[in-house]
Amino acid sequence: DGDGVGDNSDRYPNDPTETMDSDNDGVGDNADAFPNDATETDDSDDDGFGDNQDVCPTTTGSSYLDRLGCRDTDSDGVSDKNDKFPNNPSEWYDVDDDGYGDNSDACPTEYGLSSMDRNGCLDSDYDGYSDADHTWLISDGADAFPYQSSQWKDSDQDGYGDNVFGYLPDLFPFDPSEWADFDGDGIGDNADPDDDNDGVSDVLDTNDYADTGIILTFDTIRINEQMDYFDAYGEIYICLHWNYDYAQSWAAMDYIYSCSPSGGYWSLEDFKTYDISEYSVFIDLPEIHDTHSFGVSVWDSDAWDDDPVDVNPSSDYNFYYFQISSEEAEETSYYGDGSGDSQGWDGEIGFSVQPTDIRHYGNRDFFWEYDGYTWTYSSELSYSTYARFSTPDEQYVIDL
Repeated sequence: DGDGVGDNSDRYPNDPTETMDSDNDGVGDNADAFPNDATETDDSDDDGFGDNQDVCPTTTGSSYLDRLGCRDTDSDGVSDKNDKFPNNPSEWYDVDDDGYGDNSDACPTEYGLSSMDRNGCLDSDYDGYSDADHTWLISDGADAFPYQSSQWKDSDQDGYGDNVFGYLPDLFPFDPSEWADFDGDGIGDNADPDDDNDGVSDVLDTNDYADTGIILTFDTIRINEQMDYFDAYGEIYICLHWNYDYAQSWAAMDYIYSCSPSGGYWSLEDFKTYDISEYSVFIDLPEIHDTHSFGVSVWDSDAWDDDPVDVNPSSDYNFYYFQISSEEAEETSYYGDGSGDSQGWDGEIGFSVQPTDIRHYGNRDFFWEYDGYTWTYSSELSYSTYARFSTPDEQYVIDL
């Protein structure tokens, strides 16, 4: 064939383009893309994988783990078709189909969405922290509260979570003996001798989990008599009496806490109901006793002696009396009508009492949940000018 190789040693004596067939596959070395591999002769896509074993013989590819010679975008050895993460060279399989590749999935055969302490494990409350199991304990970082999404860590192992905005928060996360600070004074309730900071020791306090106060609102008033001989109007004012010294009888209740309107009276037409709900009184209840007695009196102002208006249905009293429990106080409406007892100057009074926790007036930080978000508000309060507890009987405090 004139190829310069004698016929005795020329494997292809009649083919001037070939002289040898190293792998004895019947294709000369010059035409054989794999001259030393008897199983391959062609590589149509020129990707280094022979057509016989190349699963994608017409598409250039570098995959070699699952299929040979197919496209492998991230060059991790697994073809794009089978690679769950075709653009991530560190991941390719996701056996449990939870979105975490098996290489980084701490629980590759168990569906899970945890992402904070470890990836891809069971997270019952969907807070990012995985449930504990025999290989991963709470001490390793597992969720200390697997069914409470607002808590996951309990550093001091006292049963209260470190997240101060979550359920059962621990305000002292590294002190197993404390978790709550009801009055916000920096001393835990277990060690604090006055949990609600109302000035009454817990030993004596009838309700040491609240500094109870009340807001008394006068709602309506009506005079059912002609109070003045000269016209159809009465000069009316209301007083609130408080049994501040804990007297055991109504007769002993002579302490007037406040009167409305302050320093004057209303000119009210007889036999007409008036809305006076803009007038209210705030009282901080001393909680060394649980029961507090109050009286509401209505008066007609005169030049000489003021006349009491009967607003008590009992013929024994003109004032309307009621009691409140510090521990069990609840919002209550009252109505007094002295018209039916055939005694005194008849009138009607309606008022309501709303209990409140005065601690909230002193706390500077507030937190609440709304529309899926946690909101906060902080205020500055100078205790040097805050005299509610130290001088409750001063007139300017009463006026406030």
